Amino acid sequence: MGNDSIINAVVPEGVGPAPVKPPSAIGPKVQDNASGKKAQARTYQDLLKDAYDEDTFEYYTNTELVAVQVCHDT
Repeated sequence: MGNDSIINAVVPEGVGPAPVKPPSAIGPKVQDNASGKKAQARTYQDLLKDAYDEDTFEYYTNTELVAVQVCHDT
């Protein structure tokens, strides 16, 4: 690759529309720490909580790298 091209991240061909969020659940989602065990530090391992979150993450982070030739007018 020379000085007349750049690398660009593009949306791959054939990618459909973004995932649609399913209807909200009826009632609250309750989490309990009944064991009383204390954690040393907060961790963020559960940021993707369901299939919708996983599909959305995959949709917005899926790219393809391509080399683009830059035009030079002289």
